[in-house]
Amino acid sequence: MSTLSIRAATTDTSNQGRTRLDPNHQAAQTGAVKTGMGILKDASRFKAIRRNDALWLFDERDLGFHAIDGGIADFILAAVEGEPLPPLSNDDREALSLLMDELETADELPAPQYRSNTRIGNLKLALSNRCPSACAYCFRPGESASRPREGIIRDALRVMVEDFGSDSDVLCVSFNLTSEPLADLEQLGELERVTAELRKETGKKFTIYFCTSGLVQSEEAKEAIYRTLEGYRLPVSIDGPRDVHDRYRRDAFGRGTYDRVMALVAWAKDRNLSLEAQAVLTRSYPYPHLVLEHLLDLDFDSVSMKPVRAGFESAIREDDLPVLEESYDHYFEALESALLRDDTALLDILKHDYALRPLWKLALKVKAESRCIWGTSHIVMDACGDFYPCDSVIGDAALRCGSLDGGIDFAKFHADVSWRAREGCQACWARTLCGGTCYVNGLALAGNHLAIDPVECALTKYFAERCIGLMISLIESGRNPSSIGEILLAY
Repeated sequence: MSTLSIRAATTDTSNQGRTRLDPNHQAAQTGAVKTGMGILKDASRFKAIRRNDALWLFDERDLGFHAIDGGIADFILAAVEGEPLPPLSNDDREALSLLMDELETADELPAPQYRSNTRIGNLKLALSNRCPSACAYCFRPGESASRPREGIIRDALRVMVEDFGSDSDVLCVSFNLTSEPLADLEQLGELERVTAELRKETGKKFTIYFCTSGLVQSEEAKEAIYRTLEGYRLPVSIDGPRDVHDRYRRDAFGRGTYDRVMALVAWAKDRNLSLEAQAVLTRSYPYPHLVLEHLLDLDFDSVSMKPVRAGFESAIREDDLPVLEESYDHYFEALESALLRDDTALLDILKHDYALRPLWKLALKVKAESRCIWGTSHIVMDACGDFYPCDSVIGDAALRCGSLDGGIDFAKFHADVSWRAREGCQACWARTLCGGTCYVNGLALAGNHLAIDPVECALTKYFAERCIGLMISLIESGRNPSSIGEILLAY
């Protein structure tokens, strides 16, 4: 685990113990002001954040923080925001000179190297579109109803072990996330048998991941859950209270599915299975803190909430953002209050939530190169044996990147989708806490996976500021913010 190093410059305007500045020193400080004006105006590097009476400067170069007090705080804020600069006293110039030395010598945190031809550790099998649900925001491709050929699971996993995942010690197979995995128990059973064989044969660790809508609750399905996910959480799709969930999550007959989900939750609790909630946030109920409260009342051990992707009637719009962010204010306040009490239980529950993605980067000192795992450590294979970078683009010939029989086209799979390839991201201070917006949203909005979704962009910048605020709050309280890295990395 990386250790977080906080680079902080705290100024002091007292004159105790100081000698009179000589002309050469005075000239150096004047130069520091000019240098400061130039450096601090780099909007792609700095973000100034007010917290109570203090000013903090976030530096994208090293993902560090600088506490600014004394007379230079107003100068720093004006320089970063491009406002007229206030005058500085001699003491202020000296403090600014010290800060400029700190900024000029800050080491550039290197970008991580995610792309490898032999470390693709997650194979996402999308072998079916069978699902008893008819959710209003489903992205399951309707034309992918063909059944996979016999033996395709075994062949795919062997290619993973021997080729594109050969240098990964832990391999995960995500099963039918574009449909209802428990509607294909025969395939799931084959997947279990093959992973057991390969586990014994290779010594590698295999895990199977799936998420259920809760609508398939036969005894065979429950046995498959208990057997396959032993030692792991049961992921369940649930969007909050009954009326919220049932608005968009319905079955093929148009009936709400909340009560059936609750029956599965009760069954899991009776067997002491841990529960993971996968919730979708819609514009009809833009209150994540209330969704979270409901899911905590149901004793979910992990909660992940994500706004609906663009292109659906229920998707968050720009005019929804104030209400959504106000709700997230309650979310972040609750999390901050808990951390300041040294209570990490809520962080443990929320650590995989969409809103906390910037917190991982800050706490572990890792920069985001791209928005997600597109073209990096995960690859999707459909029922035809074709490979794609995302399960939401199955069937898009332009984004197909190889096949089981022909191999992965790494030139297409590893095509640059980083923030560097996206117009508008290069000059953003949050780019390496974000990586860019959802590629599928770009396709929905502009027909281009590199197009920026303005709503997601604004929301992610809000998340970045709130996560920076969490880190600063820990620093101000005398705690080591790197300590939360252990919570984030623990299963």
